[in-house]
Amino acid sequence: MIHQIRKMVGLVIAIVRGFAPETTLIEAFQKGKVDIPRAPALGLLLENVSRSYVLYQLNHYQITGG
Repeated sequence: MIHQIRKMVGLVIAIVRGFAPETTLIEAFQKGKVDIPRAPALGLLLENVSRSYVLYQLNHYQITGG
């Protein structure tokens, strides 16, 4: 989970700029490892967490089990 946010942002940037095909996003959710570029940490900042979103996620995972 280390660098998770940086990898998520980096993959989106790579797809948008044409450095990676869109299928890389699908491959990233499959089992196995995928080489995903990391975005620079500079400028990535979490300002707040929405309480309603967190509660929605907790309820979703309790209902669906994943």
